[in-house]
Amino acid sequence: MVKLVAIFSISNQIDMTDKTKIGNSFYAYAFEDISGSNIFQLSENLSETIWSEYIDKKADTYFHLSEDNWLINSGERSVVSWFEDFRGGNPSNVGNALKMAVSWSDEDIIWYCINKSSIIECFWREFQAFWIDFLCAHNDAPIIINGKYKLCGFVFYSSEVVFVGGC
Repeated sequence: MVKLVAIFSISNQIDMTDKTKIGNSFYAYAFEDISGSNIFQLSENLSETIWSEYIDKKADTYFHLSEDNWLINSGERSVVSWFEDFRGGNPSNVGNALKMAVSWSDEDIIWYCINKSSIIECFWREFQAFWIDFLCAHNDAPIIINGKYKLCGFVFYSSEVVFVGGC
């Protein structure tokens, strides 16, 4: 537990060379309309550290996780059909459903995990507001985790968001 808290603390105090403002990153195209945000693409090294500690030491994507990984075997609960709300013109429903599913603070730092070497960091409130932009950046089973908690998070599937684990 101490090690996990240390990683979370480090992510809050890391050198800015480990973070790139999203507007200056590889994923800038997906976040064109967001200015002044605190959304960052993390360095490959930092991404790999977070992935190894919070998700898996061996797999490099969600699709390569083993059957004994906590994301696969801890049970899941559907939170919202994001695609339905997106197509129906109700994108705020998704942010609201995510907020209701967990008791994370709006100021919590979350990680949008694309794969082992590519993670985007932001405040929980920003993810709730701009979730569509995150999915534009990558929508193939990204994992959303909060550094304060281990063994709980969200996975975006092709049409729904599921909550995994418990926190």
